[in-house]
Amino acid sequence: GSIPVGRTTSSPSPRATRMTSATPPPADQRFKPHAAREMAEMFDDVSARYDFLNQGITLGRDTAWREAMWREVPDGCRVVLDLCTGSGASLRGLRQPGRLVIGVDVSLGMLRIARDQEGWIGWAPRLVAADGFHLPVRDSSIDCITIAFGIRNLRPRDQALQEMARVLRPGGRLIVLEATAPSPGARPSPAASQA
Repeated sequence: GSIPVGRTTSSPSPRATRMTSATPPPADQRFKPHAAREMAEMFDDVSARYDFLNQGITLGRDTAWREAMWREVPDGCRVVLDLCTGSGASLRGLRQPGRLVIGVDVSLGMLRIARDQEGWIGWAPRLVAADGFHLPVRDSSIDCITIAFGIRNLRPRDQALQEMARVLRPGGRLIVLEATAPSPGARPSPAASQA
Protein backbone atom coordinates (compact mmCIF):
# COMPACT_ATOMS: atom_id res chain seq x y z
CA GLY A 1 0.00 0.00 0.00
CA SER A 2 0.92 3.61 -0.25
CA ILE A 3 2.22 5.71 2.58
CA PRO A 4 0.39 9.00 3.00
CA VAL A 5 2.78 11.83 3.66
CA GLY A 6 2.31 15.51 4.41
CA ARG A 7 2.94 18.45 2.16
CA THR A 8 5.91 17.94 -0.12
CA THR A 9 8.34 20.36 -1.69
CA SER A 10 8.26 18.76 -5.10
CA SER A 11 7.95 21.99 -7.05
CA PRO A 12 8.16 25.21 -5.03
CA SER A 13 8.77 28.45 -6.85
CA PRO A 14 12.36 29.69 -6.75
CA ARG A 15 10.95 32.98 -5.49
CA ALA A 16 8.94 31.34 -2.69
CA THR A 17 8.86 33.34 0.51
CA ARG A 18 11.23 32.30 3.22
CA MET A 19 9.86 31.28 6.58
CA THR A 20 12.37 33.44 8.41
CA SER A 21 11.57 36.55 10.35
CA ALA A 22 13.56 39.76 10.14
CA THR A 23 15.32 38.97 13.41
CA PRO A 24 16.73 35.51 14.13
CA PRO A 25 15.42 33.94 17.31
CA PRO A 26 17.72 34.01 20.33
CA ALA A 27 19.83 30.85 20.66
CA ASP A 28 18.01 29.80 23.82
CA GLN A 29 14.69 29.85 21.91
CA ARG A 30 16.00 27.39 19.31
CA PHE A 31 16.59 24.83 22.03
CA LYS A 32 13.32 25.03 23.88
CA PRO A 33 11.05 21.96 23.60
CA HIS A 34 9.30 21.62 20.24
CA ALA A 35 11.04 24.69 18.75
CA ALA A 36 10.22 23.72 15.16
CA ARG A 37 9.66 27.26 13.91
CA GLU A 38 12.85 28.55 15.53
CA MET A 39 14.90 25.64 14.19
CA ALA A 40 13.42 26.13 10.71
CA GLU A 41 14.40 29.80 10.77
CA MET A 42 17.94 29.01 11.90
CA PHE A 43 18.45 26.34 9.22
CA ASP A 44 16.78 28.48 6.52
CA ASP A 45 19.36 31.17 7.35
CA VAL A 46 22.37 28.81 7.03
CA SER A 47 21.05 26.51 4.28
CA ALA A 48 23.32 27.89 1.54
CA ARG A 49 26.46 27.13 3.56
CA TYR A 50 25.32 24.25 5.76
CA ASP A 51 27.22 21.47 3.97
CA PHE A 52 30.43 23.53 4.11
CA LEU A 53 29.90 24.15 7.85
CA ASN A 54 29.20 20.47 8.46
CA GLN A 55 32.39 19.44 6.68
CA GLY A 56 34.34 21.83 8.89
CA ILE A 57 32.72 20.66 12.11
CA THR A 58 33.46 17.01 11.25
CA LEU A 59 36.94 17.76 9.89
CA GLY A 60 35.85 16.40 6.53
CA ARG A 61 34.78 13.00 7.88
CA ASP A 62 31.03 13.48 7.38
CA THR A 63 31.00 11.73 3.99
CA ALA A 64 32.77 8.62 5.31
CA TRP A 65 30.48 8.57 8.33
CA ARG A 66 27.39 8.79 6.09
CA GLU A 67 28.74 5.91 4.01
CA ALA A 68 29.05 3.86 7.21
CA MET A 69 25.46 4.79 8.08
CA TRP A 70 24.25 3.69 4.63
CA ARG A 71 25.90 0.27 5.11
CA GLU A 72 23.81 -0.21 8.25
CA VAL A 73 20.52 0.07 6.30
CA PRO A 74 19.38 -3.48 5.46
CA ASP A 75 19.00 -4.10 1.72
CA GLY A 76 15.48 -5.42 2.28
CA CYS A 77 14.16 -2.08 3.56
CA ARG A 78 11.50 -0.89 1.12
CA VAL A 79 10.61 2.38 2.94
CA VAL A 80 13.35 4.51 4.51
CA LEU A 81 12.73 7.83 6.22
CA ASP A 82 15.68 10.21 6.57
CA LEU A 83 14.73 12.51 9.45
CA CYS A 84 16.31 15.98 9.67
CA THR A 85 17.35 15.39 6.05
CA GLY A 86 18.61 18.96 5.67
CA SER A 87 20.27 19.50 2.30
CA GLY A 88 19.77 15.84 1.41
CA ALA A 89 23.40 14.80 1.84
CA SER A 90 22.31 11.42 3.24
CA LEU A 91 19.69 10.70 0.58
CA ARG A 92 22.04 9.64 -2.22
CA GLY A 93 23.26 6.53 -0.42
CA LEU A 94 19.76 5.47 0.63
CA ARG A 95 18.39 5.36 -2.91
CA GLN A 96 17.94 2.06 -4.71
CA PRO A 97 15.40 0.75 -7.22
CA GLY A 98 12.19 -0.31 -5.55
CA ARG A 99 12.87 1.62 -2.34
CA LEU A 100 10.83 4.63 -1.30
CA VAL A 101 13.07 7.20 0.41
CA ILE A 102 11.37 10.01 2.31
CA GLY A 103 13.42 13.01 3.41
CA VAL A 104 11.81 14.95 6.26
CA ASP A 105 12.99 18.32 7.52
CA VAL A 106 11.49 21.35 9.22
CA SER A 107 13.42 23.82 7.01
CA LEU A 108 12.02 24.63 3.58
CA GLY A 109 15.33 26.27 2.65
CA MET A 110 17.18 23.01 3.28
CA LEU A 111 14.53 20.98 1.44
CA ARG A 112 14.91 23.23 -1.62
CA ILE A 113 18.62 22.43 -1.70
CA ALA A 114 17.84 18.71 -1.34
CA ARG A 115 15.33 18.92 -4.21
CA ASP A 116 17.85 20.72 -6.42
CA GLN A 117 20.48 18.04 -5.70
CA GLU A 118 18.26 14.96 -5.81
CA GLY A 119 15.54 15.89 -8.27
CA TRP A 120 11.91 15.12 -7.67
CA ILE A 121 10.70 12.59 -10.23
CA GLY A 122 11.10 8.84 -10.66
CA TRP A 123 12.98 7.15 -7.82
CA ALA A 124 14.04 10.50 -6.39
CA PRO A 125 13.41 10.83 -2.65
CA ARG A 126 10.10 12.33 -1.62
CA LEU A 127 10.71 15.48 0.41
CA VAL A 128 8.37 16.45 3.21
CA ALA A 129 8.26 19.56 5.39
CA ALA A 130 7.48 18.34 8.91
CA ASP A 131 9.01 18.19 12.35
CA GLY A 132 10.25 15.12 14.18
CA PHE A 133 7.43 15.23 16.73
CA HIS A 134 4.57 14.98 14.21
CA LEU A 135 5.69 12.73 11.35
CA PRO A 136 2.98 12.64 8.68
CA VAL A 137 3.10 8.86 8.15
CA ARG A 138 1.02 5.96 9.42
CA ASP A 139 1.93 3.89 12.45
CA SER A 140 4.32 0.98 11.75
CA SER A 141 4.85 1.97 8.10
CA ILE A 142 8.61 2.67 7.94
CA ASP A 143 11.26 -0.06 7.64
CA CYS A 144 14.21 2.13 8.63
CA ILE A 145 14.79 5.65 9.93
CA THR A 146 18.13 7.37 9.48
CA ILE A 147 19.07 10.64 11.13
CA ALA A 148 22.46 12.25 10.54
CA PHE A 149 23.56 15.18 12.68
CA GLY A 150 20.00 15.96 13.70
CA ILE A 151 19.08 14.10 16.87
CA ARG A 152 20.76 16.83 18.94
CA ASN A 153 18.20 19.33 17.64
CA LEU A 154 15.14 17.32 18.68
CA ARG A 155 14.11 18.34 22.18
CA PRO A 156 12.74 16.72 24.22
CA ARG A 157 14.58 13.78 22.71
CA ASP A 158 12.46 11.11 24.40
CA GLN A 159 9.32 12.47 22.69
CA ALA A 160 11.06 12.49 19.30
CA LEU A 161 12.18 8.89 19.86
CA GLN A 162 8.60 7.93 20.79
CA GLU A 163 7.39 9.43 17.50
CA MET A 164 10.06 7.51 15.57
CA ALA A 165 9.02 4.31 17.37
CA ARG A 166 5.41 4.98 16.38
CA VAL A 167 6.17 5.02 12.65
CA LEU A 168 8.78 2.21 12.62
CA ARG A 169 7.38 -1.20 11.79
CA PRO A 170 8.00 -3.96 14.35
CA GLY A 171 11.62 -5.02 13.90
CA GLY A 172 12.41 -1.80 12.03
CA ARG A 173 15.76 -0.08 12.44
CA LEU A 174 16.74 3.37 13.70
CA ILE A 175 20.23 4.49 12.65
CA VAL A 176 21.61 7.65 14.28
CA LEU A 177 24.77 9.41 13.11
CA GLU A 178 25.88 12.19 15.42
CA ALA A 179 29.06 14.14 16.08
CA THR A 180 28.94 14.25 19.87
CA ALA A 181 30.57 12.33 22.67
CA PRO A 182 28.81 8.98 23.19
CA SER A 183 26.80 8.29 26.31
CA PRO A 184 28.18 5.82 28.83
CA GLY A 185 27.44 2.30 27.62
CA ALA A 186 26.92 3.31 23.98
CA ARG A 187 28.74 1.17 21.46
CA PRO A 188 29.76 2.09 17.91
CA SER A 189 28.47 -0.02 15.08
CA PRO A 190 30.98 -2.25 13.29
CA ALA A 191 30.53 -0.15 10.13
CA ALA A 192 31.40 3.07 11.98
CA SER A 193 34.70 1.65 13.17
CA GLN A 194 35.60 0.82 9.54
CA ALA A 195 34.98 4.40 8.34
